Amino acid sequence: MKRFLTLATLMAMLLVSPLAAEPKEKVDYVALAALLMRDGHYDRAEAALQQVDPEDEKVDKVRYHTLGGMVYMKKGLYVAAVEQFEKAIAAGQSDPVLYLYIAQAHYELKEYRKALDAFERAGALAEGKPGFFAMRAQCHWMLKAYDDALGLLQSGLERFPTYNAFLKQAFYYMVELQLYQEAQFYAERFLQSGDVDAEAYLAIGSALKSSGEYEKALRILEEAHLRFPGNARLTVLLAHVYIDLGRLHAAADLFDKASVIESTYTAEASEMYRRAKELYRAIYLNAQILDQQEKYKQRMAILLEFGDFEKAAAMSDALDRIGLIENEDIRYALAFSLYQVGEYDATERQLQQLSRPDLFQKATQLRANIEKCEQNPWECY
Repeated sequence: MKRFLTLATLMAMLLVSPLAAEPKEKVDYVALAALLMRDGHYDRAEAALQQVDPEDEKVDKVRYHTLGGMVYMKKGLYVAAVEQFEKAIAAGQSDPVLYLYIAQAHYELKEYRKALDAFERAGALAEGKPGFFAMRAQCHWMLKAYDDALGLLQSGLERFPTYNAFLKQAFYYMVELQLYQEAQFYAERFLQSGDVDAEAYLAIGSALKSSGEYEKALRILEEAHLRFPGNARLTVLLAHVYIDLGRLHAAADLFDKASVIESTYTAEASEMYRRAKELYRAIYLNAQILDQQEKYKQRMAILLEFGDFEKAAAMSDALDRIGLIENEDIRYALAFSLYQVGEYDATERQLQQLSRPDLFQKATQLRANIEKCEQNPWECY
């Protein structure tokens, strides 16, 4: 019995904890939010801050609003972030770094004048990192203060000579101003920096191509193709430059290489060989296209290019089966092929289903040719 009482007493002692007798300790939600934000739990940090009454005199308003602003920045809620940072400043926050946060928020909101004002209030901190120079330059650029933008980039280059992004940014500005000699100067300096990836080549090559500087784009993209032979997008961009220069065979070969890397380029490679009059290669690649409608549409064009009307006419059932015959351009192409092989009744059946005005006119001409052939067969051979 004594043992039983001892066990009962022990159980009671465990169940009635001394902590239960003490008042529950109040949670410091501001401190909790800081911890959660540090660990990357921004939604939970925001939820913790929502438990705080900002009007409570015991709340550290500077810390509360500063944390709120930083949480909203991390969540991409820039309007709310600016509001919280400004409340923190009004409450006595004197750290100028807040103006850098405010500037970045205004920048994301495309409020470039306000961003520049905030950078100005940040003082020397705005010159402490190259990214701030680049951002300030972009603000001036968007406000059409081009000289100020270029001046900031030059100052940034002098202060951070190894920050090569300034060169790329200046290149884009020169292209936009149509100052192509200067653009090439910055592009070459950037490419010579050594720390250039495929994306940078793509950006510079695309800009030069868009500005009509095809030979310069060609030289840079050929270098890129040698450095990154497995990058399909670079290969295709180079192909498009060759197309702009009218060099279709070179473009077709590049699309062919790109199709080996990524099969999505197979149709384009086949089409380029068709345009380059390399028809057997075009047919070979066409057979590898998985999209049946794309395959047969392109095959019809290739066969017409070949003048192989018998094979084109024989596609009738396949075109009907995959629904491509509803495309009136394809229907007319089939009708023309049937006409070429002397299948006049079949030609008429296809022509009767055309409704587009431009094709209706062509159909009328084709009917006239058929009538002529039927009256004088020797003229159609």
